[in-house]
Amino acid sequence: MRKDYIDWLRNIGILYLFVYHTAGIFDDHNPFYIKGEPNAFSSLVIHSSFWFMPVLFLLAGMSSFYALQRRTAAHFIKERFLRLLIPLGIGALIIFPPQGYYARRFHLYEEES
Repeated sequence: MRKDYIDWLRNIGILYLFVYHTAGIFDDHNPFYIKGEPNAFSSLVIHSSFWFMPVLFLLAGMSSFYALQRRTAAHFIKERFLRLLIPLGIGALIIFPPQGYYARRFHLYEEES
């Protein structure tokens, strides 16, 4: 049985991620690849967000608990492997290297081959 409140809390947390990462551009304390004009709202979002990652981990744990009640541990591990580790591997090979290269090249003004 699907728990709708877990899905809604997870959706709100993920939407907050967009606000948090966008506010990082305009925060006055943290260095970022792109810097905008600092403002109080962005700093407030960044400094009051200590709770949202623990909530996302709690929701992931609750989802895993309910998922393990309906399937075996082996099926659960296989499902998580296919849904999480394969995209992570592809991202690590294709997306992360150019992102790191451009971050070093344009943020730190380094010349590398």
